[in-house]
Formats: sequence, C-alpha cells, structure tokens
Amino acid sequence: MIRRAVVALDASQASAGLVETAAAVLAGRPWAKALLLHVREESSSEAVAQALVVRAARSLAARGLDVYPEVRIAGAAHRGEAIAAAIEEFGGDLLIIGSRGRDDLAGAVLGSVSHDALHRVDVPVLLVRGAPGAARVAAVCAGGAALAAVASASEAPAIAKALADLAPRAEACVVHVLEQVRPLRPPELDGDLDDVVSAALKSFKAVGVEADGEAVMSVQTVSETIEQVAAEQGADLLVVGSRRLSDMGGLVLGSVTHRLLHASDRPLLVAGRRARVRAFDPLQAPVLLGLSPSRS
Repeated sequence: MIRRAVVALDASQASAGLVETAAAVLAGRPWAKALLLHVREESSSEAVAQALVVRAARSLAARGLDVYPEVRIAGAAHRGEAIAAAIEEFGGDLLIIGSRGRDDLAGAVLGSVSHDALHRVDVPVLLVRGAPGAARVAAVCAGGAALAAVASASEAPAIAKALADLAPRAEACVVHVLEQVRPLRPPELDGDLDDVVSAALKSFKAVGVEADGEAVMSVQTVSETIEQVAAEQGADLLVVGSRRLSDMGGLVLGSVTHRLLHASDRPLLVAGRRARVRAFDPLQAPVLLGLSPSRS
C-alpha cells in the first residue's frame, strides 16, 4: 500500500507529467501523502525552485491531495543522494521521477539524476517520460495492462507487490525472457523457463492481481523482447526487478532496467529492495503558502 510518495521535480517541462502521474497514483487514497521535492544547485535560482514546487503543490492540493513541497540544495553530482535522503526522512514508499531516456554512457559521462537515484534507493521507483507517460500510468491505475518482466522466481514477490501497491486493478502479463545463444531452442531449458513463470503467477495471485504469463526464448536482447511483448499485449507499464546497478555497472555488465529506461517510452516501475518500516511525523514536514500538513 502506498502511503507516502516522493515526487522528484526538475525545472523541465516534464515536471507537469510527474504532477499528473502523482495525481493518478494517489487518487482514491485519502490516507496518502506526497513530498514534492526539487533539488537545486546552489548557483540556481531559489525563487524559480520555490515557484516550481509551490505550483505543483497547489495543483495537487486543489484535487484534495495531502502534499508537502520542499526545496533542497545539492551539487550536480549529489542530487540523487539528496533524493535518497529525503525518501528516508519522509518515510517514503514510492519514488516518482522523470526519465529523459539517456543511455548508460550518457548517464556515466553527463550525469543522470534518475539513474543515480534508482541506484541509491530501496523503495519502488516509477520512472515516467512527460505527459504521455503520465497518461499511461493513469490508464494502468484505472485497470489497464502492465507487463511484468521477471528474471527469476526469487524476485517475483517484490515485482508483484510493487504493481499491486501502485495499481491493484491492473491486468498483468508476466514474461520471463532468456536470450537464445544457439539457433535451436535447447529443450532442457523448457522446464526452468516455465517454473519461473509458474512461481511468478503464484506471487501475483497472492497479492490479488490478475495475471497470465509466458516464457520466451529470443534471439533478440532481453530488453528488446520485453518491449516487443509489451507492444503485443498493449501494456502501458513495464515492471521489473530491483537489480540496480550504477551507470558504470550498467555500462560494463549490462542492465535490462537501464536499457529499458533508455529505449522504451512506457513508464517503468522498478520493484523495491526491502520494505519500509520507518514512520514519519507529518507535523515536521515543510509547509509553504498555507499548505498545512494534516494531523490524521
């Protein structure tokens, strides 16, 4: 269950999509709270930063949502770290952040806040590209289709829980993909592939999410196959496990999550690594322009 979401806003036009994403995710959850966070560099404008979070807060507060705007200062190389610290202090159980689709090399050389934050946090992360991504998230929350890519049976419970918490009415398709390194499919792998899917379907059933599944051996890369199956299924959301790597780790070792982040226009939900247990006192949250925290 999502109780406290952190929305990481930046100064780009994509922030409007993040606000709409937060509205879709938190709709119908009167208990939920959202921290609207902007991490700026010390040399940037404080007034612009405050205007950004206040505008977002007013938009969500007008829809009856409980929001807390906040601006923090961090160097360009430490913004992901600042986001992770805010999640810890707020007791957040979901991070909503924008993605510009940079590849691993660009992330390593130029710096990618979303990549860095993804590597640092333990909670589920919802990565969204602008207004089209927000519309896709809204569709899934309303009962649309999501594709859950499961690499192993052990990560299936976390993936299932992440989707159930975000969009309990979603219809899930579970896919387990293995790259085929030989022209013919090795028959001895059939059982292993099917076992992973069967275990994953049990995990989804346990959290009340309707799901079907398939095992796929493909001559394409895993990320290409996932994107292809998502298109065939009409899925508006991709859900993957929590094998988080740094940018250089993704570059050297290969990361399906990072490749999907670069290649897919669909929102990407990355499952959390552990449950959050720390409570948060809303009375200690920052308050701007009369947006007072609720005592409930």
